Amino acid sequence: MILVNTVILAGDKKGSILVGNDNKSFLSINNIPSIIHTMKAFLEANYVGNIVVVGPTDRLRKVIRDYNLPLDSRIRVI
Repeated sequence: MILVNTVILAGDKKGSILVGNDNKSFLSINNIPSIIHTMKAFLEANYVGNIVVVGPTDRLRKVIRDYNLPLDSRIRVI
């Protein structure tokens, strides 16, 4: 099986349109940030290999750790 690596663009406060004065990637859906929903969907997909998330690194790393996702194993933040 061939795996496809994935890039998620999580934006920042400078280059993206804010919603409620916050980055859309961190808006909650059922009390979970939307970026976590996206990453979990890719982690569960059969053909997705590594996931690269581009955005505010410190905040992304914190939220990924908070939800116990495989940071630095399958998920890389830049």
